This record gives sequence, structure tokens and C-alpha cells, in this order.
Amino acid sequence: MVARGDDERGGGEREEAHGANVGRRVLHVHHTREPSGNPSLIFVAYVLQSGCTEPVNRRSRMGETKRRPESSFVQTAKRRNGLPEPIKLRVLSQYVLMTTPRTIDLPRRGLLQELREIVLDVGQARGLIYQLTLRDIRVRYKQAAIGFAWAIISPLVIVAAGMIVRLAMVNMGGQPFGMANAGAIMVKSVAWGFFAAALGYATHSLTSNWALITKVYFAREVLPLSVILASTFDSLIGAAAVGLIMPLLGWTPSWAILWLPLLAGMLFSLTLAAGFFFSCANLFFRDVRYIIQLLLTFGIFFTPVYYEPAALGARWIVPQMLNPLSPIVEGLRLSVVDGHNLLETIRRANDGALIWSPLYLGYSAVWAVGGLLAAALLFHRAQFRFAEYV
Repeated sequence: MVARGDDERGGGEREEAHGANVGRRVLHVHHTREPSGNPSLIFVAYVLQSGCTEPVNRRSRMGETKRRPESSFVQTAKRRNGLPEPIKLRVLSQYVLMTTPRTIDLPRRGLLQELREIVLDVGQARGLIYQLTLRDIRVRYKQAAIGFAWAIISPLVIVAAGMIVRLAMVNMGGQPFGMANAGAIMVKSVAWGFFAAALGYATHSLTSNWALITKVYFAREVLPLSVILASTFDSLIGAAAVGLIMPLLGWTPSWAILWLPLLAGMLFSLTLAAGFFFSCANLFFRDVRYIIQLLLTFGIFFTPVYYEPAALGARWIVPQMLNPLSPIVEGLRLSVVDGHNLLETIRRANDGALIWSPLYLGYSAVWAVGGLLAAALLFHRAQFRFAEYV
């Protein structure tokens, strides 16, 4: 431990002592004597966590706090170095305190410990998540002429655009346009609409909440999570509207609809992973938002929403399925509309092209789960630098 004293306003005394680094705590104390004669302690703490430093200033006067028991290493340092007895040292528990940044080798935490910390932080902030989600929902529809009807109109516009594209494709190919095609477009449009809206809002979730980030500490993961939950509320309204329209098109449910919760969970997980990654990237590189705009504008044409993967030919089916979102939307069509069991392989009759395989679903599941874990770890490690760049 090192203690330094200096009278910054004239004629003071300087005392310097060198001690040992006890455990993970290193303490540097400035002892000053002001003109009024009241001694004070100025603590300058640098919280080192995940390789990042954030300054925290603390000031405590002798007459304002009660004397607390001093730790053994503080008492030993005072005896060795002859520090004035009236000086009281208060150690901020579990932090590294120093006057100047230094490199200290701290024990690295395992991935499981970090993931557990993320889950605990988010769990403790569930009240904040609820309030932020409610705020986002209210802000979106505040002073709106038709209110929550926008949650229905948005997917219907996507469906209408898809109908026009699909009609043009079937007319050029000489194929009939059936009600099953309309139902498939409606189901896949709800999924794409949720992904596009949630990712668009999540990308700006950190930069739009700069006042909270720079003034209050909380688990930053709640910001993209809350806007994605708000988009989930919108999509549920749209999905309910589609569910009411589907029977009018001659659709009847089957046991294959039980795949719907799994596919919806994978879609939410994949969207949350993308939200964590791009919201963090947009904070450090502001041109990321333009990339997201391009992806959301033209991404629907690289995802089989308006068409089926086999429409582009047999050799283009697998490249389309490399998009992690493609197996999810195609699985929704096969299970909900066609009543197909996703564990069974589908091949085209005329040329044997592989239209669907359970491996496609496993590929998306790896992206959804693995991507969420990787993005959450990246977001958690970078959150201590957000205040510097926001």
C-alpha cells in the first residue's frame, strides 16, 4: 500500500509509505490538510473489470463518519510506515483502488461464471425490464390515430407485397396460385416482420438511452432485451390476426403445429443474439446502423419469405439455407401450413432435390443458442466501456 500526502493549497506535509499488495486489493491514499485544518481523505478508485477501467471519486471527512474497524493489512501498513493515527482508511470491498492505472493480473473467470453472472444480473433487473418494455410499447403508440392497429397493418403490408411478388412468379412459371401459398406468405411474413422490427429497434437501444448509460449503473442487457420484448408484443397481435384469417383460407390445424413454440423460441433467441451484437457494434461504430438498414431492406429477398427455396433451382436450396433465418421461416411453413413433421426429410419427386432436412433445423438451432451465448458474453465484457463511447 502507498499513501501520499500533499498540501495542494500551500505549506503541507508529505508522507510516503510503501507496503505490500495484499490479495487483490491495492490502496493509494491522498492525505491533504486544507486551510481550515480539517483533514480529508480523497479516494480515487479505478474499478478494473474485464480489462476496462472506470474512475470513481469518493470523498470522506473525518467529522462526518464513524470510525470503523480497520483491516489487518491497513493496520500493518500504518505501523510500518508511521501514518498519522487520525487518518481513517476505508477500503471499497472487492475493488482495486489506485491513484494511477496499473496493470494487475486478476484471476480470469470462466465462461460459466460469466454466463451465470449475466443471468443473475438480468434476473435481478426483471422489474426494470418490465418498466422499459411498457415504456417502449406506450411510446410507439402514443398519440397514434389508429393505436395498436399498426401492429396488424405492418404484417399485412408485408403480406400484400408478398402476394404481388408471388403472383408475378406463378404467372411467369405457369403455375396456379393456391390458398396454401397465401397462408405460407402470411405465416412467414409475421416471422420476418418481428425479426426486422426487433433488430431495427435493438440496434439503436444503447445510443437512444445514453442518459441512463452515463448516469446510472444497471445491467445493460436490459436495453436491447426490452425493445425486443416490445416487438414481441406487436408480433403477437399480428400473429393473432393471421390466426383468425387462416381458417377462412381453408386451413386446418394438425399435430405438426406443436413445432410452433420451438420455432418461435429459436426465432426469438436468434433475434436477441443479433440485437446484442449489433447494438454493441453500433455504439462503437456508428456506421453499423446503415449496414442494418441495408440488411433489413433487402434481406427479405435473401430469405425465403415470398417464395420457396426450391423455386430458384435445386443447387440453390442449400446456399439459401445457410442463412440462419431461412430454416426457421421454412419450418414454419412446413409445420403450420403443410402439417409436415420437421424430423422427416423432403425430396422433390422429379429430380430428388433435398427440399427439407432436419439438419437445417439443427443448423439454425446452433446459430440461435451458440450465437446468443457468444453475443451475450461479448456484450457483457464490453458494457463497462459504453459510457466512454455513447
